Amino acid sequence: MSVIEAANTPQTVAVAPAPPAVPHPAPAARRSAAQIYAAALLTLGVAGIHFAAAAGHLAEYLPYGIFFIGLGLAQVALAVAIVVAPSTRLFLAAALGTAAVIALWFVSRITGLPIAPDPWRPEIPGMLDMFATLTEIISVVLFLLLARTPHKPKARGRVRVALSTLPAVPLAALAGWMAVGSALHPMPAAFNTAPAVAGQPSTSVADLVAAPGSEPLKVFTLTAGVPVPSCASSRATGSG
Repeated sequence: MSVIEAANTPQTVAVAPAPPAVPHPAPAARRSAAQIYAAALLTLGVAGIHFAAAAGHLAEYLPYGIFFIGLGLAQVALAVAIVVAPSTRLFLAAALGTAAVIALWFVSRITGLPIAPDPWRPEIPGMLDMFATLTEIISVVLFLLLARTPHKPKARGRVRVALSTLPAVPLAALAGWMAVGSALHPMPAAFNTAPAVAGQPSTSVADLVAAPGSEPLKVFTLTAGVPVPSCASSRATGSG
């Protein structure tokens, strides 16, 4: 074969196939850090209220005091778990448990509880327990939002996370302040001074006993006002 024939003869060149395109992995979906911190703060605030309520309930009814101490410890552990190991199962369990506590509060205020100092006697709602229940309702909403699997990442800067968490801070701080105030300044015990009635729960003053001897009294001041005669009485006195 001459040089000219070799140049005119077509030749086949093997081309290696291009490697398959490797898709870039999508960023892992993450939950809102602001919602996680808000749920943890609110849970801690309610736990403080329950610890404060346990002090008064221990003297009133021991099972109530033990229940509130256990509930407060469980909520502290829940707040830590929310931040350290968040998961869908954890948030669903937190929502169900908190909803059960809310339902128990409503039953105790509407019909009363069978296990109580006075069974099936509704309790009067107070400012502290109503605030705790409202905070728990907000917590349940946050738990349900966090339980949903996110479809896209929610990467936010620290400033945006702090600003998003900010609304929960005053609620948690107020709950802590109310809990501390309730523990330091409990309501005084009230007693019925009327005679005891058979078949009705009451504490008569005749049943109250004290140790013999002098008892210290707190210092108090009595202020006497000077009565001012009215115009009608002055005219009546002058006309007499």
